[in-house]
Amino acid sequence: MEVKRLHPECISCMTKVHLEKCPEGISEDRKVEYMQRVLKVLSEAPGRYGAPVIVRTIQQIQDEMFGMKQDYAEIKKHYNQVMMNHEEQVNRKLAQSSDSVRTGIQYAMIGNYIDFGARINVNEEQLTELLNNSDRFDIDEKQYAEFVDDLSNARKLVYLTDNCGEIVMDKLLIREIKKKYPDLKVTVLVRGAE
Repeated sequence: MEVKRLHPECISCMTKVHLEKCPEGISEDRKVEYMQRVLKVLSEAPGRYGAPVIVRTIQQIQDEMFGMKQDYAEIKKHYNQVMMNHEEQVNRKLAQSSDSVRTGIQYAMIGNYIDFGARINVNEEQLTELLNNSDRFDIDEKQYAEFVDDLSNARKLVYLTDNCGEIVMDKLLIREIKKKYPDLKVTVLVRGAE
């Protein structure tokens, strides 16, 4: 059975974000050409593709049409520091939690807010608000039960991390998984540019 990673909400979000990423001052005709190419990529993407795979192709179109190589080095450094500044607070919450893996997942979900491919603006105040209210993030109970069952029976776990601050929350979740399942061998992969 093929895993579906592409959802209607992803298509809608990527369309909106990439329209907003058009450089200022370009003609309407050029915007239309760009968006038609973006929509072609989105319409032809297999359902098994996740947003990062699709966005890479869209970024190639941006570079080809507008010379828009995006350099996230400084912003990544900044948001890594922002998240490390919250690490002690998150560690306290994890230590107090009756299910630290679940709580770790909630924080990893919050970390996904820091996504400059999916958002035009990431707001630090909003991020802090999310971190302060992590318990409001719902986790699908059936999926969580299946995940815990898989962890209980697995010998290995491959964890694909995010970057740009999100990786701090991924690190904490991985630590909690290792505490609860000490015999589990965890391999961590980090996405990067080619």
